[in-house]
Amino acid sequence: MNTFNRLRNKVSGGDVESQTVRVTAFEPKIPIVNAKERQPRKHQVINYGNRVLEEDGIEVPAAYKFQYIADQTEPDELYPGVIPANFQAGVPVDDSMVYFYTREGEYGPEYLIEYKRVHEETGTVLFDVDLSWSDNADGLWVEALKRLETSNQLSEAALDFLDGDPLWLFGIADPATQRAVEKTGSVPMLRCLGQRPCLDEWFAYLNADPVKDADYKWVVESFSEVDYPPGWVSYKGVGSVIIYLNNDTNETTWQHPFYAYFAELLRVCRESTWEEHIKLRINRILWQYESEAATGLQHQMPLLSPKYIKVFAEILKVDLREEPFLIGTIKLFLSAFSTQYHQGELVTQEVRWCLNILD
Repeated sequence: MNTFNRLRNKVSGGDVESQTVRVTAFEPKIPIVNAKERQPRKHQVINYGNRVLEEDGIEVPAAYKFQYIADQTEPDELYPGVIPANFQAGVPVDDSMVYFYTREGEYGPEYLIEYKRVHEETGTVLFDVDLSWSDNADGLWVEALKRLETSNQLSEAALDFLDGDPLWLFGIADPATQRAVEKTGSVPMLRCLGQRPCLDEWFAYLNADPVKDADYKWVVESFSEVDYPPGWVSYKGVGSVIIYLNNDTNETTWQHPFYAYFAELLRVCRESTWEEHIKLRINRILWQYESEAATGLQHQMPLLSPKYIKVFAEILKVDLREEPFLIGTIKLFLSAFSTQYHQGELVTQEVRWCLNILD
């Protein structure tokens, strides 16, 4: 039995109201996304992605816009929607998942469908839907359903559930998704696709580039390792976004309690001279040393220990394996800067002299 006549009819032109109309330069039209009556939502958002904007950085291109019915009890009420790039979501079917991805294409959004059935013991892929990226979401979805139906991989009930508009099924045409996508344009979020955020995800959270901002990697690392203030905890929420909760106020937010501090520290580093940047790093190392000593003095290493000599050498870009004879010089510098730190403030000129001596 053919279970996806409704969607096929839409693609071929039978369902005029909800037909996806290709945007042209002469007559741009906004497509309408609808759903079957009383169709439950089962999608699981993995990544909300991001809005694609035109050169003005404000307007969303027409190719990424659509309209949708948010509430089936109000079928005449249409809401504006935006197709995000890098969106990822899955829909559970039987004992497996069908995944839907988007990306920014040359002329508009492009889509990918993924479905795999793997042998539980050997890990061998028994069946998969392997389709190339396409700018036609409906056509791609019809082809995927056709393969799933002819291969008898899914039950009749699962195929009947999947017979619908992919933008609705996978949650793009969902008010919660649209609110989250709009929020991502103005509020930074820490995405976490694994068990814990990786360093690249922390870089993205601070709007930093791992290559261009390689010298400031220490800022990102410090941000990823900093302890929360008392009362704060974090957890992984919908869309693989880290949520921060203040137990004292029950406030939830996407913003890390120390986001503003580290964002400002990164900005200062970018605008500083190399000597000023080195001074900032030395200041932070000595501050961390004092903090660790205050919380656990019995386990604290002395400042002139291999741990801190190694860290200080890395700050000054000295490879002690190649130049071990500089260890004594590094110790002198570390001791001198520690004295300055406790007397008030490090002096940029002292850092400059330090670098000249090493050269």
